[in-house]
Amino acid sequence: MLLSRDKKWKKGQTDPDALLAAVAPVRGRGGRGGGGVVGPLLSSRGLWASHARGAGVERAGGVHPARRVGVERGVQQRLWAGARPSRQPLRPPHRLSQGFLFRLLGALAREALKLVHPDSVFVDSPLSAAGLSQAAQLAAFLATPKGEADGLTRAEAEVHALARGGQGAPPSLLAASNLRRAVATAGIALSERIRRTGEPIHVLTALQEISPNVDALSLTPARAPPLLAQPQGLTFATGGNTGNKPARQRGNRRLAGFAEWCFSETGGVRSVVATGHSLWLRSFLNEYLPRGCLHEARKKKVANCAVLAFTLQRGVVEGVPMYRVPPESLVLLYGGYTK
Repeated sequence: MLLSRDKKWKKGQTDPDALLAAVAPVRGRGGRGGGGVVGPLLSSRGLWASHARGAGVERAGGVHPARRVGVERGVQQRLWAGARPSRQPLRPPHRLSQGFLFRLLGALAREALKLVHPDSVFVDSPLSAAGLSQAAQLAAFLATPKGEADGLTRAEAEVHALARGGQGAPPSLLAASNLRRAVATAGIALSERIRRTGEPIHVLTALQEISPNVDALSLTPARAPPLLAQPQGLTFATGGNTGNKPARQRGNRRLAGFAEWCFSETGGVRSVVATGHSLWLRSFLNEYLPRGCLHEARKKKVANCAVLAFTLQRGVVEGVPMYRVPPESLVLLYGGYTK
């Protein structure tokens, strides 16, 4: 872990707004190439859900239909449960209090008991009781249709319908990080949708958390389904699960990997509902929001089980794929931001 490069890459080298400047000649010339751009500007709209703790394109001349990405942030993990309020960012306590030492000793004891099983308290930490509760609260929010009559804005109502796969919402795929807490959050929070549709969750290494900590390492082997105590009865598409992230890989490789997946591996489906992690999402938005954008999502993490929607645009400039998140497309449906 000391040699990890997961959070180390040169950030802010290219302004995503350069994609719009380069693609302008394409629009002006009915979709023909120009200005160093090869191919159309693509957009994808989606939802991001944080574990209980997007992206798309329109077709018109040289522009293709947008995809929507919805993301939820996962719930709280087990290791630090009780060391802080359940909705605060996961972070080891600064002071080794007596209560924390007892919890640590308990975790070490549970870890020792798991040595004979493919499980861990520290590595790929499962959801805590607080995390399971947070996911259940999000499930209740998504269980029934909601609209402007329920106090949502029109944009929020559209995001709510997309997340639950409701009537009139565009088709969408479910995706989750290969970490167990993210998959469990997706299975619980989207349980009504999954029972109704029977659809699989696409497990993606590209969504694995950006962090050198052991709880960001995955226990799930490549092409295998995650080992979950609950919920049961889920089905998975594991083609995008290449196992744990490479030890020396930089996190921006996974950011670009997920962005490309939204356009090349979804079978033409233009919306994605993804469940992942707060540091990953903040890094994604910092990478693909325009440099001049001062949105709070660039500085703050989303809260446990927050749901955020955004559009992702794609273009190829000088032979290199580029991605951009339009700031005006960000819609926070549920939860909020935390430091």
